[in-house]
Amino acid sequence: MNPRINLRHLQTFLAIVEEGTLTAAAERQLKSQGAISQDLASLETECGLKLIDRSGQRVKLTPAGEALLPEAREILQRVRDVELSMRRIRSGEAGTIRVGALPSITERVAEHLFDFHKKVPEARFELRSELHGSLLEKLTRRELDIIVAMTTLRENLECKVLESEPLFIVVNATHPLANRDSLTPHDVAGHPFVSMMRDVSYARGGKDFFEVVGRYPDPLFETDDHRAIQLLVRNGAGYGILPKSALAPDLIAIPTRPRLERQLALLRVQTHRSQALSDVYQFFSREWGSH
Repeated sequence: MNPRINLRHLQTFLAIVEEGTLTAAAERQLKSQGAISQDLASLETECGLKLIDRSGQRVKLTPAGEALLPEAREILQRVRDVELSMRRIRSGEAGTIRVGALPSITERVAEHLFDFHKKVPEARFELRSELHGSLLEKLTRRELDIIVAMTTLRENLECKVLESEPLFIVVNATHPLANRDSLTPHDVAGHPFVSMMRDVSYARGGKDFFEVVGRYPDPLFETDDHRAIQLLVRNGAGYGILPKSALAPDLIAIPTRPRLERQLALLRVQTHRSQALSDVYQFFSREWGSH
């Protein structure tokens, strides 16, 4: 790549591609349309190639533009990573690995991090407990370095499956289904249901479980906190569905037929590979399940 190419021109190129028009790109970049056109012309001169076809209503990439696009995105992401690293150094956060975990497994993740700390005393961690969607968003924005969440296949993420965790129907001791060895969707039909929010990953998986009875049951309560489900089930509001890691000892956990499960995985951005992060990643891959 020509060393005269500058970051401002790449940022403008990316804005044009993502917004679809020079007018929208100008609004995003807080520039005039003329300045956007000049940036694009300069970039095409620097590359010696036409990058964008502006003959239609929306811009189209030329073959050269198609080739430049992933390179531009990677360069700009690396620059953002450097800027973030410098901010962390200025604020005294350098060396701290930011870890995210699903709420039901946060304690387990904390135990593994402490085990790592005992082997590497200088290791420092920041641990956040959030739902799957929020964890993924913060990971891709580089606000977290590594997460333990649901298996997710994305082009820019490295995903190491740790385990398939079973889900159980949970009831209190006085519930009519409390003495069952296993439960099918037909068995629970008509009983009050306490559900995780339906955008939570394993709640979405539960929709397949209930498909044989025609539809996902209308929940009496919906929540994004497994502790709220424990409380509601304990108080007799109905039955719930929880992963093994979120079971409470005073509730009765009954296996499902067919088996419900969720896959837990370790995720990090492929291009984010410091030695410290790699060491933690390998430690979790090797030691997960020891607690």
